[in-house]
Amino acid sequence: MAWRNISAYEATWLTQSFEHPRWRRILITGLVTIYVARMLYTLFAWFGATGAKRLKDQASKSAILVLPFFLVPIFSWIHPLPFFAAMDRTGNFDVFDATALTLYAVGTVFHFGADLQKWRYRLDPANKGNLLQRGFWGMSRHPNYFGDFIIYLSFALISVWPWEVISPVTNFLQYFFDAIPKNEKEAQTRYGETWKVYVDTTPTFLPLRFYRKSF
Repeated sequence: MAWRNISAYEATWLTQSFEHPRWRRILITGLVTIYVARMLYTLFAWFGATGAKRLKDQASKSAILVLPFFLVPIFSWIHPLPFFAAMDRTGNFDVFDATALTLYAVGTVFHFGADLQKWRYRLDPANKGNLLQRGFWGMSRHPNYFGDFIIYLSFALISVWPWEVISPVTNFLQYFFDAIPKNEKEAQTRYGETWKVYVDTTPTFLPLRFYRKSF
């Protein structure tokens, strides 16, 4: 009987929690906090495995100095758009919330997992000069970008407002017309024929290949 009472109490607590007008705000704040903390850790602890390290080689010094003043004001409004609507949503936990949390989890696995795998790969001196083609990087040429896009998509979905797709669409366009072309051009120069084979056998963005443990 005791466990039944506990289960009933937990069910009541969950119901009351989801009926609280601010529960979704707390949830979104938590998800964003985890995302930002993880991104900061990745950039500082695994800097050598991120695209930030190559920025100085992909853009001029003037562009590096000017772009933040141009891009930050724009994207600081576009990327948070989903939160403006989501913070005002009321009601109980629904299918949109469940789907958004699922996408957030999947996106985090790809985004964080791909960066972690590349960081660990580069720690091994035997891999110096070699192209990572297994694991997440055997499923897609840019699995970390895919994961980040899925996270932005989850934020838009939790808002349940059509205009919020502007945020993930902007994220997607930034990757496809800026980050991916620059990275692939550099990779072609660095890896040569190996990169050509990789391009022919591995999707650019969507992880359409099964997870591979070996080359």
